[in-house]
Amino acid sequence: MIQLSNTAIMIVRPDSSSIPFDVEEIQTRIIRACIAAGETESWIAGDISLSVEFALLSTKSRIIRESDLDSLIIRALEDSGYPHVAADFKRSAAPAVPSDLPVNAKSIQNAVAANLSLAGERLETIVAEVETALRSIGFERCSPRLMLELARQFRDRETSAVPPIPLKTHPLQPGGEVLLLRQSDFRELGSLNLKDLLSGGTLRIHGISRLFPALRIDISFPCFADAMELSKPVSELALLSSWDRLLSGIDEICEKADHFCRTEKLPVTLPLPLCLNFRDALDFAVNYMNCPQATSTECIRGVLGDFTNALVRKPFKINVD
Repeated sequence: MIQLSNTAIMIVRPDSSSIPFDVEEIQTRIIRACIAAGETESWIAGDISLSVEFALLSTKSRIIRESDLDSLIIRALEDSGYPHVAADFKRSAAPAVPSDLPVNAKSIQNAVAANLSLAGERLETIVAEVETALRSIGFERCSPRLMLELARQFRDRETSAVPPIPLKTHPLQPGGEVLLLRQSDFRELGSLNLKDLLSGGTLRIHGISRLFPALRIDISFPCFADAMELSKPVSELALLSSWDRLLSGIDEICEKADHFCRTEKLPVTLPLPLCLNFRDALDFAVNYMNCPQATSTECIRGVLGDFTNALVRKPFKINVD
């Protein structure tokens, strides 16, 4: 699966190295914690991991420490009514103690820059202050954590604690209904156009969960092209001139879901976050648009960019299968 996004989140590890945020890895870790805790409702892993990703993308910063990410996941599990899973996740998330680093400008800069998002003259000044402080008390080597703590003190001694990242999860009631809306509800309430898109396989709506209320929609361009009888090779112009039906269908789903939540006075945040998954999109680029296999990703990226820009509600996450 390819995730199309220009808002990549980086996770900073205790040794100051960084890795990209991987929602599937988070989901796997939560599933393991569910198994360890004896929790049979392992489906919560998908909702919790998506809610964490949405919360991170809703902030200005695109960098988060690994320990802060783990704390965010633990808080999401606890707030959702799964403290026993949170306890097992916490045990599995115990960070390894990083090796000490030599006290010099290079190692301090690597530890500080990745975590505090400092640059330029301000970074150089803080690095020099940290190095001077460590050498004044006889340190030739120390942990990255100590370097970071000193850097934070020099950066702003009077800065108040950063407020916690807001999460959109909602605790489930024991024995309560898990889903707010099902795909069958949209078949009953939708327009003729929406019903055709759903029955023909062009659109598929995942149930809207009470745990993390979000719209998750699968889209199949191959099914849509076949339904519209578009001749191969399908050009971008042919798609642009025909996908109003598809756009209006997705916009209708968003509108009806929000209207239902508002009418029923459900405790959810509106508008509902939108996540799109384009099924067989790379296959469509190769077999329907005649794009070379080597450039199929870039080819479909442009098409999907035009498509999502035309939607009334912009998705916070786009996946391509």
